[in-house]
Amino acid sequence: MFWLEAALTYTLPKSQQNFSVRLIAGSSLDADRFSAYRLGGFLPLGSEFPLSMPGYFYQEISARQFALLYGSYVLPLDERQSWNVGMNVSSAFVDYAPGEAQPGNWLNGVGVGVLYRSPSDRWTVLAGYGYGVDAIRSDGRGANNIGILIQWNLGKTRAKRFNPARPDHWRGWQWIFSH
Repeated sequence: MFWLEAALTYTLPKSQQNFSVRLIAGSSLDADRFSAYRLGGFLPLGSEFPLSMPGYFYQEISARQFALLYGSYVLPLDERQSWNVGMNVSSAFVDYAPGEAQPGNWLNGVGVGVLYRSPSDRWTVLAGYGYGVDAIRSDGRGANNIGILIQWNLGKTRAKRFNPARPDHWRGWQWIFSH
């Protein structure tokens, strides 16, 4: 498998509006449905390099080769950035994995969302809506999805063995010999 990514992100200094564009392309040799690239809906922390298509199911599309263009815009609604609204769009050209083909090689999706961070940064809530323009469903093309993410920060652990260590030390030996 081979892939290439180019990304550009810029935040306006005064208003803190954020613009982001990513172009990702990938190809594989002798891919099957298990070793193919997976494009689809956004699942936070589901992948280091998500191939996001708003409005599609998570990892719905199996691709042998693809080119994905993804853009997002985030607008803070207050000075502290407790409230933010965002929009994202994506478009992909897909060469499907063997046995996974669908009509049409161009896929498009759009999404919007609202993010709230508590004043203490203890918890965050993200609510989003996505529309998969070309997603195939039983009643034709087009799919809707709604996602809600709630993140609760439990705070720093007090136990010594759970604190980050230097990368050149093996943590297991440290724990055994520190008792």
